[in-house]
Amino acid sequence: MEITWKEIDGLGVVRLSGRLDIAHSDDFENSVVGALDENARDLLVNLSGVTYMSSSGIRALLSIYRHARSLNTNMYICDPSPAVKKILDVVDIDQIFQIYDREEKAIEALSS
Repeated sequence: MEITWKEIDGLGVVRLSGRLDIAHSDDFENSVVGALDENARDLLVNLSGVTYMSSSGIRALLSIYRHARSLNTNMYICDPSPAVKKILDVVDIDQIFQIYDREEKAIEALSS
């Protein structure tokens, strides 16, 4: 799993590539929580490069979400790959997260 960060218009954007499974979900969660602790800001998680997501990946997303909310920040998801979109749909995660189809649309909407 590769995790990259950037900031766009005050929005923290994290991009993932690879598998978000039991072998990588703790690293992902710890990385994002640590970054939020250093600089609390709204967070956009781009899942376009994620080829597989297990229940551990879902748990990590929810844990990060709870941590973000404790810091009074918001978390959004964008650009899920087709395989990941199916998993997100099955668990109705759109009831918790606002999900954007494209990163550009998310940044535009969240920067307004």
